[in-house]
Amino acid sequence: MKMPKVKDAIEAYVQEQLGPHEQELLGNVKFWREIRDNPDARPADRLKASEMLAKYQQMFVEKRDYNVTGQVQIVDDIK
Repeated sequence: MKMPKVKDAIEAYVQEQLGPHEQELLGNVKFWREIRDNPDARPADRLKASEMLAKYQQMFVEKRDYNVTGQVQIVDDIK
């Protein structure tokens, strides 16, 4: 945005509307972006920040396969 006053007003409004959980989450995202974009940061820190941002943006999909072997026994003993 080219008008700083408007940008600041929008950011202030958004911060007022967010609850404490959302404010903390956005603070973490800002921190991770600063680390990721800092060329002077250690490569391991930049990599971890990139990973945390990717997890936040749900870029990773966890897939779990469950294989169950055996027999199922249904007991009907309700009286």
